[in-house]
Amino acid sequence: MASLAEGLAGTTQGDWSLDRIVGQPGAFSVVSAARHVTGGPECAMKVLKPERTIDPGTTFEFEREGQLLVELQDEPNVVSILESNTALAFDFSHTGNSFVLPVRFHRLELADGCLDEIAVGTRDSAYWKQMLPLFRDVVAGVHQMHRNGIVHRDLKTSNVLLFENRPHGERGQVSDLGRSCRLADSPRFQGDAYVHGRGDPSFAPPELLLGAGVADPTAYRLADLYLVGSVLCELVTGQGATSLLMPQWVAANHRVRSAPPAGQAAVIRAEMAALRPQLAMIGDLVRSLAPPAVRHELVRLFLQLCDPVPSRRDLRCRRDRNLPHTDLAWLLRRVQIIQKQFDVSQVRPARRQR
Repeated sequence: MASLAEGLAGTTQGDWSLDRIVGQPGAFSVVSAARHVTGGPECAMKVLKPERTIDPGTTFEFEREGQLLVELQDEPNVVSILESNTALAFDFSHTGNSFVLPVRFHRLELADGCLDEIAVGTRDSAYWKQMLPLFRDVVAGVHQMHRNGIVHRDLKTSNVLLFENRPHGERGQVSDLGRSCRLADSPRFQGDAYVHGRGDPSFAPPELLLGAGVADPTAYRLADLYLVGSVLCELVTGQGATSLLMPQWVAANHRVRSAPPAGQAAVIRAEMAALRPQLAMIGDLVRSLAPPAVRHELVRLFLQLCDPVPSRRDLRCRRDRNLPHTDLAWLLRRVQIIQKQFDVSQVRPARRQR
């Protein structure tokens, strides 16, 4: 059954004409292309589905997303918010029933596409030439969020928007901050709400799937590093790391929950150790698909970011060990080096041909 928010497409609400649906990020909101009735460029109107406002937690996270986007509005690799409002009354008389509801919405910059759309392309040199800078943008976006004391917690290619015709070409921007939070904030929910994390379990890191999540800033940051590695896995293989690493995660979670409370930590450690051979196999898959010039570094980076042991995801070289834990300049630098190595490898064959 279509939600009330989906039926808004093709209607005029206040000063805004909602032309067409352009996305449904998750189960809680609908995004429509919108234009002011007086003209001007199109924007994206992200509307919280009215039926979802019954859950105060969902409403809180939607409103917090707007607040966080305002705090991050000067960061070039996080989607730009133009307005966040909870007071606009939307008319739903087009549904056959005449009633008006106050609808929560964010007005955002309208994207030209989404990163998951290019992840299905042919892995030729043109693909890598486009993909590596966009992956660098993803890392930059998470770096900018962490530097501002904010974690994403739900990163995947479908949550990265693409914008064309920027000063330096195409740009990727991290979006959909509904599950994000400030590291300095106290936990909003009960402790058991964080045992499995707050994001999409299909992309979640192993510790959350095994029920070992905690409401802790360090744990949040290390989970984000896994999600960055999973985005890299998506871009190389077409699948997120979790779907390849833990396809039977429900059974693994059951084994943990079935153990006596005093023995669950040991079961979790054993489950983590059992993931290493599978992780190595995924690394071999990444190696087979990556460009020869950068395959070694891409595999090494993937294996680090998606390590089942969270603390190993943050391993840094000596020069970067004094950086604050919220500073991902070390990771951004590594990705930039990989991108440069690939670019150089593309120039050399052209020189030989001449």
